[in-house]
Amino acid sequence: MLLLNTMFTIVGLGNPGEEYRETRHNIGWLVLESIAEMNGLPSFVKSAQFGGVISGGLLHGVDAGIIFPTTFMNNSGTSVMKYLRGRGPLETLIVVHDDIDLAYGDIRISFDRGAGGHNGIKSVIDACGSQKFIRIRIGIAHKGIFGGVKRPKGDRLATYVLTPLKKGEMKLLPEIAARIDIALSLILTKGVQHAMQETNS
Repeated sequence: MLLLNTMFTIVGLGNPGEEYRETRHNIGWLVLESIAEMNGLPSFVKSAQFGGVISGGLLHGVDAGIIFPTTFMNNSGTSVMKYLRGRGPLETLIVVHDDIDLAYGDIRISFDRGAGGHNGIKSVIDACGSQKFIRIRIGIAHKGIFGGVKRPKGDRLATYVLTPLKKGEMKLLPEIAARIDIALSLILTKGVQHAMQETNS
């Protein structure tokens, strides 16, 4: 699916406030902020109209608007829907977010996928009335001793996603952002199916 001559909306999920800024749940926000800077997009500004902070411009030669909802994770969909309205079809929505089922720094692109227990994504799906949008999932889990990931269970999961990233993990953010920038370039210029083949293999 390659959508030409259209505007894309890119969302970085996270929670507002300095106490949440460098937590695992905010990794989508952190890397997208870095990508906007490396591509020379304008500084983010607060928008009461959309309930978030916004920027935008040409990203890899394609018109793209970026928003970080400031409604807290569980209500992200309200902000996303307000911003998306009038910009383009739902298929032009790209949501960048954390994924507890992937090892830290691993990246997967998906389309038309359920929430998988992620409350921010659930909010977006509920607000949009569909899950037919693009997602870039960023792993935040620790790797298991015998492969796979160590996924916290029960109440420990909520605590884990709100813990700050470690210094070593923070140092890897520029490299993660660079890989996601490449993934975004593929989505915007060659389509999501091509991007999935190149990124998820």
